[in-house]
Amino acid sequence: MSFRNTAILLGCVFLVVIGLLIVTQFEGEPSTDGGLISKFAEGIKEADIDTFELSRTEPTQEKLVFVRTGKNQWELRQPVVARVDVAGIENAIRGIWNSKPVKHPGTPNAGIDKPTITVTLKSKGERSVSVNIGDTTLGGSDAVTFVSTGDRPTVPLAVRTSDLRGLFRDGQTGRDGPAAAKAKWLGDYRSKRLLSVDSTNPGGDIASLQLSRGKETLRLSHAAEGSWKFEQPANYGEADALGDPNPKTEYFTGVRPLLNLLVNLQASSADDFIDNAPESDWAKYGLAVTDPAVIRVEVKPKGDAPAEVVFLGKPVEGATPTRICCRYPARPRARWQDQPDARHGGPRSARQRRNLVQWRIRSVGRRQDP
Repeated sequence: MSFRNTAILLGCVFLVVIGLLIVTQFEGEPSTDGGLISKFAEGIKEADIDTFELSRTEPTQEKLVFVRTGKNQWELRQPVVARVDVAGIENAIRGIWNSKPVKHPGTPNAGIDKPTITVTLKSKGERSVSVNIGDTTLGGSDAVTFVSTGDRPTVPLAVRTSDLRGLFRDGQTGRDGPAAAKAKWLGDYRSKRLLSVDSTNPGGDIASLQLSRGKETLRLSHAAEGSWKFEQPANYGEADALGDPNPKTEYFTGVRPLLNLLVNLQASSADDFIDNAPESDWAKYGLAVTDPAVIRVEVKPKGDAPAEVVFLGKPVEGATPTRICCRYPARPRARWQDQPDARHGGPRSARQRRNLVQWRIRSVGRRQDP
């Protein structure tokens, strides 16, 4: 080989090496221009996102899938179908949508070599973006969380942890460590309220209410001008809407106190959800299908919305305030519920001891005409 050819060959090799160095330098240099997912967000709005997915690798490998079902409406689709806390879902999405990389010295891998949480957003069609969530640093309001995007998974970017607070449990944004140890999960995103009826005006939104226990059934329908009437038992006429001005401790005397209690049943925290409870365990919660003491509640909203059905089981022994166990039909997921005060619609105090299992037909009084 001639000297000239050797020189040309060495020159080409030199240029290739320089080119690789430039590409490597370009790929490894995080950019702080624009938003974290600015490429994905081009030409669309936050409201166009119709799927929100969360995957984690610790403590076990799991995945949650949330789907938009309408304006300000979301539903959990995986691992089960369930109602969700819409505000919680939208806050988590907004955090990713608005996050911007900031300059930070970082660490050698920042936890993104093996991310414990991955967020995926999808818009109408097949457009999607994934964000890997790595480690979080200490630093108060200056704390950062290291992330990477699906198109550049090995390039760490720092974003303010406060921007991602919708992904983390309350009180966890000030802690350092891997994302999975702090991130919200299934129970955090589920709706804490048992029924979706507006708790500020339950009587105005409900068309009918039915309570069943064993062979007993009480069915009330919302008549004109805010009054209620008995459908079952038949021929009982109009029901007492307000009830006794001096509430009873052992049973209800009016429709409104009963509605206030039912629409305000809610879990107090994510830890109150008992997921993956097999049907064989339902009996210990007082929720066995064959248990005659189980109370079936069916609330039919006005309009075309379908009826909502829940089952109420036995109270938790020694719990203060009183708590009962509930489940939805065909979705074997038991959860504990704080029992609200039927008179005021708020959480029950430790002094009150009303037990829903003691419900009976005469718990809603007939209206006494003067």
